[in-house]
Amino acid sequence: MYLQEIGRVPLLNVQEEKFLCRKIELGRSLEKIEDNHFRKHKKFPSPVDIVIHVISQLSKAAPVVQIIEEHIGIKPSDDVVTTIKNPKLRSAIDDVIDTSLIAATAKGIGKGNTAAEEAIVNLSINSHLLPPQVLELLARDKISWQKLKTLSTSEEFLSQIEPHSNEFKAYFEKIKTEAKASEKHLTEANLRLVVSIAKKYIGHGMPLLELIQEGNIGLIRAVDKFQYRKGYKFSTYATWWIRQGITRSIADQSRTIRIPVHMVETINKLLRTTRQLIQELGHEPTYEEIGSRLNIPPEKVEGVMALFFREPMSLDMPIGEDADSRLGDLVEDRTSLAPTEATSHQLLKEQIDKVLDELTEREKKVLQLRFGLKDGHARTLEEVGREFDVTRERIRQIEGKALRKLRHPTRSRKLKGYLD
Repeated sequence: MYLQEIGRVPLLNVQEEKFLCRKIELGRSLEKIEDNHFRKHKKFPSPVDIVIHVISQLSKAAPVVQIIEEHIGIKPSDDVVTTIKNPKLRSAIDDVIDTSLIAATAKGIGKGNTAAEEAIVNLSINSHLLPPQVLELLARDKISWQKLKTLSTSEEFLSQIEPHSNEFKAYFEKIKTEAKASEKHLTEANLRLVVSIAKKYIGHGMPLLELIQEGNIGLIRAVDKFQYRKGYKFSTYATWWIRQGITRSIADQSRTIRIPVHMVETINKLLRTTRQLIQELGHEPTYEEIGSRLNIPPEKVEGVMALFFREPMSLDMPIGEDADSRLGDLVEDRTSLAPTEATSHQLLKEQIDKVLDELTEREKKVLQLRFGLKDGHARTLEEVGREFDVTRERIRQIEGKALRKLRHPTRSRKLKGYLD
């Protein structure tokens, strides 16, 4: 059912992709303006606030506009609306920006290529964010680039645009709605790409539908990060994110011990090469043959293959004809004492306690603390001294006296059998 539904969504050509991406770019830019205003003023901007901000930003683009006009060979115009509606200028700033234009702008404004490209993109975005009602006012009064700089602080201009606040609000809401719809359209038009990539990972420990789900998450990330102005086709860019989502999920979920994502890709490459060599050679290829084809050492091939095929077994796995035992029952616990040793230790402990009972309470406590007979933690003379509120020398005397008592034949013979 799912595969049938996604098959009904038509694929996009390059121009359709760019059209959707421009709408997404506008919506995100508008949200960024709102977020920045909220961080600065602790309240969301009104539609008029947004218009004032856009005009303020657009007025800073006057030097960039002059450079672009000269570079693309159009007649300079001091009229703002005439300039930003010029088809040749729009073509230069609304699509992939030519590297020579970026270089010319960087030289003209005295900044680097990154800053120059950002200035051109901002000119494109801000000129699209101006509502039609504002464009009409600017065109009616033939506002120049010089005059535009004063409008953001002009009370007269503010009084002219405030009556259009509801129209501005509707315009900005439309931009955000179209941006969300464009994101959805771009995602749905590439779901078939996810399926085609996910099918290549069948047999790696996850069902196809789960692979598709993880690939879809990667696709959503690609939509979120794609920059159409770089000139790449979206499907080319999205393929990496889809594969990343799938391989990371395989590494996290399909094995008892997680394999790093970069190793999953290496394993996949080795398996593909192995299948190709089997068809070419007619036999299972050796590590040397695989390594020679991929130009990597045979030792690395062997190590990676071992990592893939050596899947751990559960200690709870049933064994025996009646499956009444577990694998863990047969595995030696090297951290535990053998039964005979455990019994001997317990008897020794009981004998030591009996011998210590023949000492005074203070002598017994000093030896227990000094040798860690109770908790396994041996104390220093200073530590024991603090415990009894006496000097370390006094503790040494008590310890010496207690040990001499224990060395008496009547007591030492009780422990002699455990010391052999």
